[in-house]
Amino acid sequence: MNPEYKKFLRTHGALLIVNLIYGANFTIAKQVMPRFVLPYGFIVLRVSTAILFYSIVQFFFLKNKVNLREDWKRFALCGFFGIAFNQLMFFKGLSLTTPINGALLMIVTPIFVIIFSAFIYKNSVGKIQILGTLLGALGAFLLIGGFNFSFSSATATGDMLIVINAMSYAVYLVIAKPLMEKYHPFTAITYIFLFGYIWVLIAGLGDLQTVEWSAIPVNYYWHFAFILIMATAVVYFLNLYAMRETSSAVVGNYIYTQPIFAVVIALFTKNDTLTAAKIIAGCMIALGVYLVSKKKHTT
Repeated sequence: MNPEYKKFLRTHGALLIVNLIYGANFTIAKQVMPRFVLPYGFIVLRVSTAILFYSIVQFFFLKNKVNLREDWKRFALCGFFGIAFNQLMFFKGLSLTTPINGALLMIVTPIFVIIFSAFIYKNSVGKIQILGTLLGALGAFLLIGGFNFSFSSATATGDMLIVINAMSYAVYLVIAKPLMEKYHPFTAITYIFLFGYIWVLIAGLGDLQTVEWSAIPVNYYWHFAFILIMATAVVYFLNLYAMRETSSAVVGNYIYTQPIFAVVIALFTKNDTLTAAKIIAGCMIALGVYLVSKKKHTT
């Protein structure tokens, strides 16, 4: 098999897995939060689990060194925007809004990626990139519900926090790229999580101490396992692995595939039906991702 084709399959396969997991995460997280664990306490669990996993891999299998004197500021910024602030806003916002609203609002992330890339790295924005981003956004918007959903006053605060989370995650995708070019993804993500951990502990340790573990039904522990392992440790690593091979814009635009996976999961569980409109919207998303991927980026 052609090496470039193998690289393409690895990179885009990783991004598809990431967004499949994220697509399921909106609904699964709502099953346990804030019902059993308050949002900020949940983030302490997520980041603690990921750090343990990454540290084991880093210590026993890689043992790569980092130049903290040169890169600590970028690690610190990535830890704040990509781990702490990003997750604090997302989980708090999700606890105050609906999964559909949350999924819809997250589709603004690629737009922020383009804006921040142009601002930070002075990159020019191509017409194909803009077209692909807008096409993907429109397809995701229609797939999630289009104009049939509403942002009520009851969810306004949560909706606003999800948008702030999307902006924070976009900043992270843009500023993390140089670290991917310099370090192994496992090494980079280990230090990014470590730098973000202090903020997470400050915000969430109090919430974590209020959890009544004995009151959580055993059948809900798979929800915890999915979120802590799959939707945290696995997806962050795969995202950074993919960013090493492609641009921040492509990684960001894959968020448009999350609604597709959400619909597939709903169909599989017989909670939704397939319509011509959903097929068209899915094709728009796929074409949007293709157009952004086709253009060569520097970030």
